[in-house]
Amino acid sequence: DFNGLQLHLSRGDLSFQGAFNQRSGVITNAPYGSIPFGEEGQNQYSEYQVLADLNYRGSIKERQSIYAHLFLNYNLSETSVLHTIEPIPTDEVRTQEALAIGLEYQHGVRLQSNHQLMLGVNFWQVPLASHELSYLELGTPLIEEFTLLDNELFTLGFFAHDTYTINEKLALSGGFRVEYNPLTDLVL
Repeated sequence: DFNGLQLHLSRGDLSFQGAFNQRSGVITNAPYGSIPFGEEGQNQYSEYQVLADLNYRGSIKERQSIYAHLFLNYNLSETSVLHTIEPIPTDEVRTQEALAIGLEYQHGVRLQSNHQLMLGVNFWQVPLASHELSYLELGTPLIEEFTLLDNELFTLGFFAHDTYTINEKLALSGGFRVEYNPLTDLVL
């Protein structure tokens, strides 16, 4: 039930895809077991998503080809809930953000008519954040703000893939991948 726009462009070996999506609505169940407070329709959510994807696939020399892929994905989700905790009316706002950025590069070399080697590298970075704001009552100053989750995940990988075609019905294929994938800056 997202509403939005999409764009697809391509020319020769280059292609681009972009999109913007959004949705919003009313929350019918209060989260975390809290008791809903206020008029029906006061608990709301909104979500936004932006995507961009750029690809290039082509030949660079005789018997050599490349593939390059760059992408960006941004998500924002915000929830506003009015509820009662220890009979104090509280307006709670939760925000979650995620941004994924990645790059992949592959280089293919045809060593013989029946033998191809593919080498590549990729890098992805995904920082995540979730924040909560709580107000004592509607319209009063902010009394509490804290980060629920703030971390960053990145991965860096190298790979090689070798294919040797023996005949039309039989091909040998093998490869390996080395990847570094730590979770950094974790705050709970």
